[in-house]
Amino acid sequence: MLEPKPDFDYQAVCRYLQHKHEIATKKRQFLWQQATLDTQVIVNRIIECYQPKRIIQWGSLLKAQHFSEVSDIDLAIEGVGSVEFLGLLALAEDCTDFPLDILRRENVDPAFQATLLAKGKILYEQR
Repeated sequence: MLEPKPDFDYQAVCRYLQHKHEIATKKRQFLWQQATLDTQVIVNRIIECYQPKRIIQWGSLLKAQHFSEVSDIDLAIEGVGSVEFLGLLALAEDCTDFPLDILRRENVDPAFQATLLAKGKILYEQR
C-alpha cells in the first residue's frame, strides 16, 4: 500500500477542487439564465410574427440542474405552416447564440407528441 507523502497538502487539493466545482456551477447557472432569457425573447417574437396555436418547451432547460454547457433550447411549435416554419427558424436563430432544437409539432411522431405534452411545459397557448 502506498503511504501518503507527509508534505502533500490534501486539504489544499480539496479546496482547489471545491473551488473549481463552484466556478463550473456558477457558469452553468449563468448559461441557464441566459438561455431562459433568450427563450423568452424567441417565444415572444414567434407569437408576434407567426401566431402559433401552442409553444411547448422541453429538454434540459426546464430544470437548471439538468442544464449543461452543451445544452440547447428545445421548443415544439404547433399551428405554423411548413413554409412559415423555415422563417420562424431563421428568426429564432437571430435571437440567440445557443443551439436550437425547434420542432414543428405536427411533424413529430404521435408518441413523442404525447411525451412533449406530458413532460414539457406549455409556454404559450392561443385562446
